[in-house]
Amino acid sequence: MIKKLLSNAMLSLVMDKQAKEKLHALRGGRKTADSDNSGARIAPAKEATEQKPSPDRQELIAQAMAIHQSKSAILDDLTLNEKRQLQELAAKALLGSIPNDRDE
Repeated sequence: MIKKLLSNAMLSLVMDKQAKEKLHALRGGRKTADSDNSGARIAPAKEATEQKPSPDRQELIAQAMAIHQSKSAILDDLTLNEKRQLQELAAKALLGSIPNDRDE
């Protein structure tokens, strides 16, 4: 009860009445007068996330994973010192600075 009261108070600070009604309608599964199509907009997005990837996409993912495994096998042979040096070099190239992890 207190949670709901605080939630409503916080929402009133950042949202107007219509926006709060739409939010409550979406949370409760009800329809408001302004959002007759709200369920129609949500349903296709939900269906899209539940669909299986196409065979082309599955093939691309498999190829990417094979490349990743072959490249990561190269890094497995490096010593700890070599890995640290490589990380510093990458940070310098990408960020323009070297992180100071040795001070910790």
